[in-house]
Amino acid sequence: MKWLELTIPPAVSVFVGGMIPIVLFYLKEWLDSRKRISEWFEKKYIEDAIDSLHQFFGEWAILSSLPAKSVQELVANPVFNRVPSQAAATLATITGGVSFQNWFNAMRGQWLRAANQRDWNQLVKFHTHAASMVEHLNVLRRELLGHRIRAKTDAYSLRDLKCVADFNDSLQRMTDDLVADPHVTTYTPRQGETEERPS
Repeated sequence: MKWLELTIPPAVSVFVGGMIPIVLFYLKEWLDSRKRISEWFEKKYIEDAIDSLHQFFGEWAILSSLPAKSVQELVANPVFNRVPSQAAATLATITGGVSFQNWFNAMRGQWLRAANQRDWNQLVKFHTHAASMVEHLNVLRRELLGHRIRAKTDAYSLRDLKCVADFNDSLQRMTDDLVADPHVTTYTPRQGETEERPS
């Protein structure tokens, strides 16, 4: 019995000593994996999507506020013809809806009306919405950077966050404001017509 008592502590020590490097190895792998996922998220969704859109609409806001002899002189800038499709598609992965696409389409319509009607008021509205988008993207960026994801698939669950819901709500309000213009033609379904399409 004495012999058993004397041999257990060294055996335990050897076992624990052997386990420490293994535990440290797996802990390092786990931390490295978390870091890689965090870096992937920041690159794909923050830098390549939100930051890219922030810069894009910042340019819209600045250019649309510059002095000019005519509306056409301002909106003829090639910057207004670019479409940030890749960044918008990536953002849609987070927002989980078509709010951004609807707002962007309405903004393109606003830009065309400003040019075709030579209307400074339309241009002012365009500028206001572009500047507002920059601010909404700032808020979304800050909130998402404060949220950590553990796996790449967690990016899809971000649409359940309050900041994403608030972003979508803001986009809906902005879109409603743009399409409320009396010059905008909207489609109204005929009586008995539904939005469902045959499969």
